[in-house]
Amino acid sequence: MQLPNSQLHLLAQIDRRRRYRNWVTAFQIALVVFFVDQISKTWIAGHLAVGEHQAILGQTHVELTRVPTRGLVVERIDHGGADWLQRLAHALPGTILALLAIALWLRLRDAALGELIAFALAMAGIASNLISHSFSQTIVETLRLNVDGHFLIFNCADLASVFGGAVLLRRLTWTLFAEVRWQLTRQTG
Repeated sequence: MQLPNSQLHLLAQIDRRRRYRNWVTAFQIALVVFFVDQISKTWIAGHLAVGEHQAILGQTHVELTRVPTRGLVVERIDHGGADWLQRLAHALPGTILALLAIALWLRLRDAALGELIAFALAMAGIASNLISHSFSQTIVETLRLNVDGHFLIFNCADLASVFGGAVLLRRLTWTLFAEVRWQLTRQTG
């Protein structure tokens, strides 16, 4: 059955709207991550003293905490690193954010919803920590995870950027390995 041109045009518009909805969903997730991180940092800074922690719902595995840090990379390098290495550590988050924006622009047409959400998480997390650094020398880490007596501290932006980056890295490696497998099967077949 052949559809008339008017119906084909309508179907093309619906397909474009679906893509638009994916972008809107990803953008909304990015905004939620950004604002939840900023609000949690502000609330923690106003309600907990430095080094203080508070149990969430009575359990002690994940707790609210207030630990000001200058960022993992900056703290490791600032204590004895060369000048060029210190400048690199300060420029690294902005560079990664710019590279993610370029990658997103290149994937604009073909990205599925999951990939868009991964981009949104990674970029919102990095942007939130960059904004925090622009107003203060330190970032407030708001969560503390107790793993067998060892404590990991992080904030919502860290979680979002690591999760989004991991999903994007998996997608990239999966795509590269699929291409290599296809090339190998084509050569041997």
